[in-house]
Amino acid sequence: ALVFTPAAFLVLFALDNTALHQTLSSFGTLEGGDESMSKWALLVSATLTGFVALALQTLGYQCEEATRASMMTIVEIPFAYLLQSIVFHDEVTPLGLAGVGLIAVATLLNVLH
Repeated sequence: ALVFTPAAFLVLFALDNTALHQTLSSFGTLEGGDESMSKWALLVSATLTGFVALALQTLGYQCEEATRASMMTIVEIPFAYLLQSIVFHDEVTPLGLAGVGLIAVATLLNVLH
């Protein structure tokens, strides 16, 4: 992540002439006004949370068998779908439920195989 993310930004900036300007102008929306500190606090806390989650996932891969640990990553998808419907009140669609079902069946088949 430390190598590929900056490389992806460089490729994006090279391919899209407006990408650099859009990126820099988005930082300007974080500054100014009474809420600027709360916006920065949210940004920093979200970044730190993502970094800690990635570090814990890496630690999990190191401590457990790779196939078993990768199944936990696959199970995140149905839980994320269900949580988005509970927390954000997103509509649960039949196509989404079919996707959750297919992922659950594929994971079970992988475990039983």
